[in-house]
Order: sequence, then C-alpha cells, then structure tokens
Amino acid sequence: MGSRVSEIKRYQIRVEGIVQGVGFRPFIYGLAIKSCYSGYVLNDVEGVLLEIQGQDIDIENFCQCIKTKAPKASYITNISYHEIDVICDDKEFIIQKSPQGLTKETLISPDLAICEDCKLLKDYNKDINIGYSGDILVITWENSYFSSKTIGLQYPDFKTILRISAFEKKMEFNRDELRSAIKRVITVAKTSLDAKFGAIFNFTGKMMVINAFSGRAKINQKVNMLKEGDDFKASLNCKFLSEYIDNISDNVIISGNNASSMFEVKEIGNDDYIYILMPLALRD
Repeated sequence: MGSRVSEIKRYQIRVEGIVQGVGFRPFIYGLAIKSCYSGYVLNDVEGVLLEIQGQDIDIENFCQCIKTKAPKASYITNISYHEIDVICDDKEFIIQKSPQGLTKETLISPDLAICEDCKLLKDYNKDINIGYSGDILVITWENSYFSSKTIGLQYPDFKTILRISAFEKKMEFNRDELRSAIKRVITVAKTSLDAKFGAIFNFTGKMMVINAFSGRAKINQKVNMLKEGDDFKASLNCKFLSEYIDNISDNVIISGNNASSMFEVKEIGNDDYIYILMPLALRD
C-alpha cells in the first residue's frame, strides 16, 4: 500500500477592514506558529498582507480561523487569497515592518483613541470636564487631569462598512419590553466582577434570556423576539444598550454574526440613527 505524499504550498492572503492598531499581526503570528507555517505578516496601504507556507495547508479553514478568532477591536470587511510559488529556504514565520511612505489611510477603530481615558474613568461616577486647546485634549475631574495630543485623521466611513456588512442574525424586540428587562438587569450588572454593566445575552428560538452575575447576586430576564438566523449568545454592555433605547420610540433591531464581532443596533425603519456595539469577554 502506497503512502500519501504531503504537498508543500504557499498562499498570499489579503485582509481588509479595521485590522491595524488592534493586535492583528501578533494574532496572525500565533495562528501561523500553531499551524507550523512559515512566511510573514505586515501592515500596508490596503490593511494586512500575509503569506503562509507549509504542508497540506487547509486555506479555507485558516481564513475561517482569521474571521472567527480575530481580535475583538478588529472588524474584517474582506479576506482574499491566491496560491503563489513556494520559497524553498523559508523556514520561519515573522512579523515584518510596515513599508515606508504609506499614503493611503487605513481604517482605525475610533474607540482605541480613548481607551486610556476609559481605564482611568470607568469607575468614576462624578462630573468630568472635557476641553481642548489646539491639538491638545484635556480632561479634568476633581484634583486630577489627563491630557493627550490628538491626531487629525479622516473619520472612518462606517456607513460604507455597514452597507457592505452581511449580518447573518437579526433580532427584533418590542422597545418597551426590552428596555424594562435591561433596566432590571443593570441593577446587578452595574457591579459585575467581570465587566461593569456586562451581561450575557442568549438569543434562542423566539426568546432572548439576559443573565448577569455580581458576587452572590444574579438575575435573568426573558424578552420575546422575532429572530432570523441560528441561535447564539454574546456578552454585551447593558448600559450602552439601554442609553440607545432611551433615545428611540419604536421596535429595536439588533443584528450580528457571532460572539466576537460587532453588533448593529437600530430603530426599525430608521437608518439615520445606528449604534455599533462591540461584544465583551465574559465568563458564561
């Protein structure tokens, strides 16, 4: 009986979207090393470019892993690949420096610019003052202040991103019923040990169940829904969701793909007021 001969192949993969400044290259490095692939990854004007080389590469599975396991702050709009010539002396996988003289602006997640501020103020419940002088942003509270130099960049075109996004799961809720349930969950979630205001949303059948835990306290609330797509669950910030719902008057539509990608929240029939909600990492 003859034995199967392994075949070495090399692929070039292009990843587009919000994939820079979010830990994407180290993430790709980890995937490649785990799979024993050689090659490289770098940032360029289009997003992230990588090449992988190895025996019996399952390229479809590798690209699927990129989509489903990508860093939470990232958002992938497109992945493409094609087979290229093998490089015989390529024995390791490396993170390459970005090419010099990049002229095209890539998408940057806007929340990253205020992450440090959020860490400082996430548990502060009093008033703060925000001001600016030239390109310096200044935040003051009590006897403390935080200042940061700002960078003038074009704001990402999120309308285009949303327009080309294909959400596989869509849930519709009665506004008042959802608002009431979330308000009750917040009473426990506001002191959550994992993430303040964090709760687990289980979208199953025609019913959503929201669970929150804080020390010995726990709560679960059920909300009726109309759902398109498979059952799934995700961890979301109740306070952010509640604040959005407070500003609308009709049914709420929540759309998403999985527990690690962004969610779109909007009022039914209103495409001019859309909220983007990123999931949390909570223990189930």
